[in-house]
Amino acid sequence: MRPHIVSCTAVVCSSASTAPFRSPVLPEPLHPSTFPRARFLIERAKDGLNVAIAGRPETEEKISAKQLADSVWRAARDYCARHFGDEVTGGRCRGLGLRFQAALADK
Repeated sequence: MRPHIVSCTAVVCSSASTAPFRSPVLPEPLHPSTFPRARFLIERAKDGLNVAIAGRPETEEKISAKQLADSVWRAARDYCARHFGDEVTGGRCRGLGLRFQAALADK
């Protein structure tokens, strides 16, 4: 027995109702690749690291050695949350944490 084939167009299907199909309108999700890139400037200091976002001198901060000893990742996450917001810090936070580790390993 052959399956029943229904002819359909892109808008209206002949076996369904005659109203055109409309997908629900949902807001576009935020995707990390759509965020502008951030370049971090990191400089070793005697008692920690000086961190800033390139092109934004108001973001310059000193991360103390005690904070970095507690958790490099927490320090990176806190810095990114202060300057970018909590929702958009995932990849940036990871990148900054890796840069912190590299700066500390050079000692």
